[in-house]
Amino acid sequence: MAGRYAVLCFKGTGKIKGVFISHEGGDLLDRQRFIFQKFQSMFHTQHQKILLERHMEGFFIMAAAFIHGILKDGLTTWIPACLTVKFAIRPSFSVLLTMALPVVSLCGIPAAQTVNRRFFQNEAATGALCYLLSVGCFLCMLGGGGNSLYGTVVIFAIVTSMMTAVNTLLISLVPLHFGKEGRVATVSGILNAVTYLGSAAASVLFGYTMEYAGWRETQFIWCACAAVGGLCCAGAVGKWKRNREDMDG
Repeated sequence: MAGRYAVLCFKGTGKIKGVFISHEGGDLLDRQRFIFQKFQSMFHTQHQKILLERHMEGFFIMAAAFIHGILKDGLTTWIPACLTVKFAIRPSFSVLLTMALPVVSLCGIPAAQTVNRRFFQNEAATGALCYLLSVGCFLCMLGGGGNSLYGTVVIFAIVTSMMTAVNTLLISLVPLHFGKEGRVATVSGILNAVTYLGSAAASVLFGYTMEYAGWRETQFIWCACAAVGGLCCAGAVGKWKRNREDMDG
């Protein structure tokens, strides 16, 4: 007895795709067993594909969060020392100049939300843009912009604002898309933990480079970190866009 049987197979999260399987001959039990085996095989293959995409996407986002931790807290810690040594100013004046940076950096929060909502609808793409702007600022610092005290402070203000924007995108907005899966707290906790690891690494890394290499070399490392963070965000853009649509849909 010939028959054509419909099987439902999940494609992504929350999406269902109809699959038709043909089977010739055999009794009812054999046909049911055949359909079940085909369904199990297709689901297993699709599930493996989804897991691989999630793992790659998660790796890139966690790497970007780690780099953001290095830059955000590393800059906050070492900016006063950088200004004191580079421009031979009093430590008290250096601290006074940098007191405004945390306030200015808060501008990165609405900026990130607005740009992401109006233009990208993709936190990874918006994060890549923030890192790209940070790379431009560091290159400007390595050029003529770093020769002026107040120019350097402005550059630091822009970079810390961009890192605050990345913090909003990766730590606050990305986990919200896991609400239907009930994993908002889990994802947020993991990304926060990775960020704090980056903060801890920054203290060791920048302390070592400033003592044994110098300020210019440290600025090169800041620029390289921002470039790597941008590449990590860019690597997650396509996969995060697809999975974001699946999770929100």
